Amino acid sequence: MTEKQHKRFYLAAWNRCANARDWRTEKGRFIGRMIPQFGVGVVRELYTQVWTAAHQLALTEHRAIKPDDFRHACHIVALGRDKSSKDFTSAECDRVVTLFKLMTEPDDIDAQIDWEHPENAALRRLKWAIEHSAPDPYVRAIAADKFGTRLWEDLEPQQLRYLMMTLKERAPDRSRVEGRVTRA
Repeated sequence: MTEKQHKRFYLAAWNRCANARDWRTEKGRFIGRMIPQFGVGVVRELYTQVWTAAHQLALTEHRAIKPDDFRHACHIVALGRDKSSKDFTSAECDRVVTLFKLMTEPDDIDAQIDWEHPENAALRRLKWAIEHSAPDPYVRAIAADKFGTRLWEDLEPQQLRYLMMTLKERAPDRSRVEGRVTRA
């Protein structure tokens, strides 16, 4: 994750989460309180797990709980272990940010779906990479040639991976003239 991504994606999501839950200190004292009826189902379980992990982190160091304990607790709950956010893979970052979103807004349906189906985030990243790898007409021409459709966005995940590989392989051979692709 680049420094820019860390700041604009991960830290921005964490700040929204911490502010929404009051996971902050005031006059050197933590002011957040556990909400007894937070969310429903899986979200309630995740919330309880985050609070438990945050308390465990504080107990391990024999100190009072602090806001950063919640950030690291979210890492533990989302990834099964604590890890520096600067060392996250894209998938790990997406998973933690999804948990931040659920802690911010427990009724966020999109975040709930992403939590239950982490492969959705990988698919979004793949589509973004395809979209930004070559001019749109070129991508559509390759998709039509390989899969019989110019609508590459509707391809199956395996076909999208194959399309991305093809685009990477052909990148050095591609010639662009004023945003259009020419063939030799």
